Amino acid sequence: LAAKDCAPGGTAAASMQAAIKAAGGKTYEYYTSVLQNSGKTLTKTAEPIRVTMTVPYDFPAYGDYALAVLNYDGTTTVYKDIDSNDSTITVDMTQFRDFAVVWGTDGTFANCK
Repeated sequence: LAAKDCAPGGTAAASMQAAIKAAGGKTYEYYTSVLQNSGKTLTKTAEPIRVTMTVPYDFPAYGDYALAVLNYDGTTTVYKDIDSNDSTITVDMTQFRDFAVVWGTDGTFANCK
């Protein structure tokens, strides 16, 4: 899995921003993911894959982190960080396309997936 900076289109950005706002996110950065198997790019998987990535360097050091992932149908799911390391974000997900790393104050994403 590789991630790179991106700027989602208008509809995708609107979906992601609405989900981030509803979840209480304060700061976010967009990325796109590239998951390949045998040279083919995959956009979703049948079973969740655990992904761990480092927190962007310009994000606050303390608080909660999550990923807002653009789903195949255009909706967005916010996945809370499941590890206890303040420098990484770990989530289990099945959608691999545009996403945003999201920061919020402590407890912000407690009700997220």
